[in-house]
Amino acid sequence: MKQYDVMFVGHLHGFGGAEKSMIKVANALSIRGLRVAIVTFDECIAPFDILDNVDVHFIKIESRRGIKRVFERYNKASFLLQKISSKIVIAFWFQLSIIFYLLSLKYKFKIYYSERGDPTDKEYLGLNGWMRKLVFPKMDGFIFQTRGAQSCFPESVVKKSIIIPNPVYIKYDDYVTTKKRLPIVVAVGRLTHQKNFKLLIKAFAEVVVKFPAVNLVIYGDGVMKEDLLLTINSLGMSKRIQLHEPVKDLFNEIKDSSVFVLPSLYEGMPNALMEAMALGVPSLSADCPPGGPAELIIEGYNGFLFKNNDENDLINKLEYMLSKPQEMELVGFRAKNICKTHSEEIVMNKWTDFVNKQLLCIR
Repeated sequence: MKQYDVMFVGHLHGFGGAEKSMIKVANALSIRGLRVAIVTFDECIAPFDILDNVDVHFIKIESRRGIKRVFERYNKASFLLQKISSKIVIAFWFQLSIIFYLLSLKYKFKIYYSERGDPTDKEYLGLNGWMRKLVFPKMDGFIFQTRGAQSCFPESVVKKSIIIPNPVYIKYDDYVTTKKRLPIVVAVGRLTHQKNFKLLIKAFAEVVVKFPAVNLVIYGDGVMKEDLLLTINSLGMSKRIQLHEPVKDLFNEIKDSSVFVLPSLYEGMPNALMEAMALGVPSLSADCPPGGPAELIIEGYNGFLFKNNDENDLINKLEYMLSKPQEMELVGFRAKNICKTHSEEIVMNKWTDFVNKQLLCIR
């Protein structure tokens, strides 16, 4: 039987913050001498390199939806655990945290949940909310990205938790700050409801009246692409707003932009925002739950926040930023400090210390 110190469970279904974090943490722990595995369900599309000494186990799920899909995940995971074992399992998705908690009762491993989204989301109002209230106090621990997410839970969960933010994988001197910014507003993310790009598109259609030389480019792909294109065309913005497919050299594409915007309805610790700040791009974010952007941005100092899902506030803040290019250069310069406060080394050392502490308790 193959044995691991730590096993991460989740879904590798393309570019995304949770996928990136799971892979990067797995790689970092393996470099630091731990035996590491990733178990991915449904899909195995790794958008980032996984080191050779990190084992990847793919569990293909045939059921399309509903309770059958849940039972299939449970049964196939149980079958895998008859062949491999791990002292610690860290789940990056809620449903998998519940499944692996139940499996921990049989296979005797420690189970942790890494919260990557918004604990106040409406998905927790029904059965999921009941399951969370029942199971979470019985789990071994939790990793939160923000204080806001941690504060959503009772003391029984908080006392077993730790806050580890996402790191920035950009070093301070990796990219030279431009002396002349392009007349481009940029955004990055999956084209989904959560990312709220329709709000940005509508707001930008108002902003261009005052700033006719500025264009909007959104890098991403997803289920809402056609809907967003219809919105762009209906506003007569097809020559001013571009939906651009994801590119490998994204940082070089966006680093000279005038403003980066994150309009999301909710985010954990948003990688796209952190990366834009690390590049020195003046950044504007929704002040969305559970509070990740507000923990990164000091209003007017290293970025700007607008009221969540508020089109008028977005318009006002974006117009202000575009009208103050010299002030924005200073804002972008200050934002680059995130390369130091959230460096890969600092964050991965926190992950390593956390996992080693749990392993010592087992030994």
